[in-house]
Amino acid sequence: RAGARHLILMSSLAVHGWSSHINDDESAPRDVNPSYPYGVAKRMAEDVALAAHGRGDVKATIIRPGFFPFGPWDLTSFAPLAENMERGRLALLNGGTARTCISYVGNLACGMALACLNEKAYGETFVLADDGMYTWKDIFGAIAAHLEVSPPSRNLPGRIAYAVAWLMDRAWLVAGAKNPPLLTRYRINVARSDTHYRSDKAKAALGYDPVIPFEEGLERTVRWRRDHAAGVA
Repeated sequence: RAGARHLILMSSLAVHGWSSHINDDESAPRDVNPSYPYGVAKRMAEDVALAAHGRGDVKATIIRPGFFPFGPWDLTSFAPLAENMERGRLALLNGGTARTCISYVGNLACGMALACLNEKAYGETFVLADDGMYTWKDIFGAIAAHLEVSPPSRNLPGRIAYAVAWLMDRAWLVAGAKNPPLLTRYRINVARSDTHYRSDKAKAALGYDPVIPFEEGLERTVRWRRDHAAGVA
């Protein structure tokens, strides 16, 4: 109604569900289970945006970042993860062998800017993930090293962790709690499933180039967290 011509929708790779995904891309089926409201809501949002695009109401572009987005100023994901790691509350699921993709915020923002500025993005869906394939053991180990703490040493079977998460999800729902439990079915499925996607389409169509490597992104993120805790930023 305000006359905006181009809509960039931040969606999620969760729309693809939890079957094994290795080197997949945007064309993978959207098969999220109806019992996962987050993935279902993202899929519905994509449908609304693309329907508006089809009617000519707006030019729409769908963005799906890597499954582990992180960076400075992240108080909702990285900060609690780091705190739980420092307190020794984290454990690996199935040895942390599930493989995934990441998105450092600087790379992700550059990719979104490229989508904003390119007509080739109209009506299209793009994965914007960093290069490389990482296991959760790799990710947690790297984070622990930058935090100067020990990486998680405990290991939980995925099925047991999922059962506990299911109970916690239900208990928090019944109690009407506003903060999420430490374990949720979504988090367990992310940590125990192979969820690696590549960004070849964005590179070819938009010139997307995630130039900030994982270690540098982590160093920036941890430095910001320490400055934030000290009241510097």
